[in-house]
Amino acid sequence: MVVRLLADRLMVMKAGRVVEAGLSDQVLDDPQHGYMQLLVSSVLQVSPMLHAYKALDNRLIPLPNTDLSQALWIDLYLPKEAERNAVERLGQEIPDAEQMVEIQPSSRLQKSPGHLSITVFLPGQSSDGERSIAPVAFVIGKDRLITVRDHILPTFERLPNQDLEKNEIPDSPGALMVEILEGITGDIADRLENAGLEFDQLADAVFSDRSHSAAELQDNLRKAAHTGERLSTLRHALLTVERALTFVQADDGEHADVPAGLLRAVIRDTKALATHCDYLSTRATALTDATLGMIDLTQSRSFAVLSSVTALFVPPTFIASFYGMNFVNMPELHTVRGFHIVLTIMVISVICAFIFLRWRRLL
Repeated sequence: MVVRLLADRLMVMKAGRVVEAGLSDQVLDDPQHGYMQLLVSSVLQVSPMLHAYKALDNRLIPLPNTDLSQALWIDLYLPKEAERNAVERLGQEIPDAEQMVEIQPSSRLQKSPGHLSITVFLPGQSSDGERSIAPVAFVIGKDRLITVRDHILPTFERLPNQDLEKNEIPDSPGALMVEILEGITGDIADRLENAGLEFDQLADAVFSDRSHSAAELQDNLRKAAHTGERLSTLRHALLTVERALTFVQADDGEHADVPAGLLRAVIRDTKALATHCDYLSTRATALTDATLGMIDLTQSRSFAVLSSVTALFVPPTFIASFYGMNFVNMPELHTVRGFHIVLTIMVISVICAFIFLRWRRLL
């Protein structure tokens, strides 16, 4: 920051009044007045992918990246090597991308001297705006929480800008992690509600009394499959979150100080959402099967009509084929009314076949 280089002492004024004064490093690194805190948070940081916060008055206050030792929460978004090194100098090892995608529970949930390392898969948005689910690492120490991610999560953007819980302020790294995961489960709940509404609309369309075109059925099938796939990613996220919270609960405060009531509440919510997600997955399967069944019925009706039309012309074709044999002795060829008689027989055979098919409800 240019001000830090040019001035030894700072005086901050608002509306003609001095609201804060002191050494430059002290005022910039630990602003006390709300106006100065807003000024510091509005400064464009050199490392925009590294965000550090401290808890103050039920809020998370941004800190300059040059002073990470006071941070309660350090959030690394697509970190570069220099940013990772700056955080690791605080004494906590940061998992790399290969470690974060390991599927073994022993790799995702680890205890190390002085901290816990937890990796969960959370739904969010990639840098190009597409929906994605990707690993997020939580490194919980006694003094700070470090998160590492490579996609955008609404909770991570929203939490620093809102008041924290009044009754249980997450003033510890473990409690802050649970607060973050509680926000994540809330976002997942909203997505499950939207999926339920989509299924309601889809069910009305699939089970309506009106006839459906092949294009409509294909569109319904695509929607059901797409929503079902989103549900599977949400179920995966809930599974990893539940495992992470259970792992923290089993730690019993050895590495992470978490209010037991808050932890139990979030675990209970996660399990309830997982059950609801399973219910919605069952609906997705039922709607997919119903749509596939209607597609089969539509195709069957089409083949039945085609077969029936073919059957109508089998008798006249059979009759006409006699006269294509080119035998020498065929008396009917010399009959004056032979052509009209055979043509009449062919028409009668078509009428009889039509009556029979209608009687059997094949037409």
